[in-house]
Amino acid sequence: MALKDETRPSVQDSLKRVSDLLRKQEVVESLVRRQEGPRQELVESLVHKLHLVEAQKVLDSLHPADVAYVFEALPFAQRLMVWDLVKADREGEILLEVFDVVRETLIANMDERELVAAAEQLDTDEIADLAPDLPREVMQDVFRSLSPEEQEQLRAAMSYAEGTVGALMDFDMISVREDVTLEVVLRYLR
Repeated sequence: MALKDETRPSVQDSLKRVSDLLRKQEVVESLVRRQEGPRQELVESLVHKLHLVEAQKVLDSLHPADVAYVFEALPFAQRLMVWDLVKADREGEILLEVFDVVRETLIANMDERELVAAAEQLDTDEIADLAPDLPREVMQDVFRSLSPEEQEQLRAAMSYAEGTVGALMDFDMISVREDVTLEVVLRYLR
């Protein structure tokens, strides 16, 4: 396990890699704009795609909290460009991890269909965390997509005021046999 952690790049390295790719993209675009000719648009498009694919690989390899860190460090325009590289099945998890201000900018630049898809990837307690930032229509669509049991869980989670223990609840539950020791349960949970 330690070997795997040692070979993984740090989130700082990943941020630097994404920032470097975006900087290279800007340099190439400025150089290509100075060039006149039929190949200008083709070269610019190819280099742009190459840099974006590389940035996407970096983001795909990161935990959602690390991706959130990268987004929080990027300027607004670059953040929106890079957000388009995030796979749809990871958007909800990342929205939960970013600071409120960043979340608001990302949500403002997503259409209703994207927001519903992002929220549907989450557990009900996570949807409840994201709900205050989502448009009402999106929450109605998400609510309709849930099973009756999940709808009830979402109602319960949203009934508690923000910052209270009830608002932090998780609906995953385990049951423990009477003969199992606390030590065994803790080991299992870890």
